[in-house]
Amino acid sequence: MIGRRAASSALAALLDRSVAQIGAASDARRFDRSAIYRVADVWDNNTFALFRAAVTRPSWCRERRSRAALAWMADLGPTRRQWMTEQAEAAGCTLAGLLPPPMEEPAHHRDHRGVVMPADTPLTAGVAVDLEQDYHLAGGELRALRVERAGHRHDGLLTIAVPRRYPVPGEPDEPALLRLTLTDVSTADVDSADTSGVRLHAGPDGGSVRVGTHGVVRATGIDVGYEDPSWHLSAVGRAADARTPRRQDRPRRPRPVESPPLTEAGAVAAHVVHRAMLMIRMVGHQHLVDTVPLRALCLAFADAGAKVFRAGATVPRRREQAFRTLVEEWVQHDALPAGWPGRLLELPRRGIRDGQTAEWLRALVSDADVRPRTDQPPAGLRSTAELALVSYTARHDRYGVQRDASAVVQLALPPDNPDDTWRLRGLRIDAVRRFRLTGAALDGTHTVQVGDGGDSVETVDGALAVTGGPAAV
Repeated sequence: MIGRRAASSALAALLDRSVAQIGAASDARRFDRSAIYRVADVWDNNTFALFRAAVTRPSWCRERRSRAALAWMADLGPTRRQWMTEQAEAAGCTLAGLLPPPMEEPAHHRDHRGVVMPADTPLTAGVAVDLEQDYHLAGGELRALRVERAGHRHDGLLTIAVPRRYPVPGEPDEPALLRLTLTDVSTADVDSADTSGVRLHAGPDGGSVRVGTHGVVRATGIDVGYEDPSWHLSAVGRAADARTPRRQDRPRRPRPVESPPLTEAGAVAAHVVHRAMLMIRMVGHQHLVDTVPLRALCLAFADAGAKVFRAGATVPRRREQAFRTLVEEWVQHDALPAGWPGRLLELPRRGIRDGQTAEWLRALVSDADVRPRTDQPPAGLRSTAELALVSYTARHDRYGVQRDASAVVQLALPPDNPDDTWRLRGLRIDAVRRFRLTGAALDGTHTVQVGDGGDSVETVDGALAVTGGPAAV
């Protein structure tokens, strides 16, 4: 049976579960950057719908708007819908009966011009044959590699630049890019001195990608994605074009929920939560991972969903103060490091018209410590460490601009004090002259040496070696 407050409770629980998930994925030794990014990204276009549902009165109308907000959130696709269902159940809620039936999605989609666009496809023996038909894999070149910790396994991304076999009018200068998303990487042996030629293999236990003469990457799962504006002209693209419905034949997404406007303090509170999630989502930029205080933000915003709905249910004459109290609790939380309270309040100061609200915000900002981050790259570091992320981008031309080779290494370092936790430190290496990664680098701890100039990082056992120019984090 669905309770009287089932939708609003589920909506609040999804925000609370998101914060809990991000916190759990932030452990430096089991860091899961992709999971953190995906969860934070949910709230890019759903935070304000949650706040507007929370302030709606009476309660039956709040439930209706919460249902509409849940439907809007779930409409992004089956992966989002599955995540919502799992997290609601983990919080003791159910979405059964609260969401409309899922709409059937075609395998591929069309862009604004009506041109069919490729969907990511699991690598199978048949897909490997199709790729060989449309692209000259043996003439391919490694463009980029990323391998990173994802909880208890390693995931990654391998990008290959390949010549097309199919004719394209005008023969564009840019090669096609194949993006191979790797799940549960078991082997990653790559040397920047040997990156020409690609061979794909798919078997019952996973797949492998041969790079160059000796390089190989193996993973339990490999999904193939395309960065190829001419894909619709390939043999596989033409077949997909015949099966994919026209844009006007597809059902339209529901419109966003029309809801009452927020009070100024309510709007500030919504902006602060939205801003926090955008900051967390910065981990999508791999070289910024260690600049975001993930655990501190999760401590500050714990149970934010339940608190927002409690504040929203307050009688109107007290609601403004309830949201002010929430904002103060969040931005003045003891866990936040110097500078971050002011950063959380950067956006809400814009567009404030009420004099009292503006004065309240000025006082909050003046109390916030806005000192910039002063950490320096770990030059000269020698430490026992685990590799949380290793990324390499080869030297290449892109749209007529030459881009130098670069690398990013994220290290999980043990604490100086036994009572503290492991921490992440990042190193970005520009003008990379040599990159070598072996599968031995992925497991266990290594003695890692970072050059005095911050332009190299290597393990003593030779499992990883990166040499380049000046570093900048």
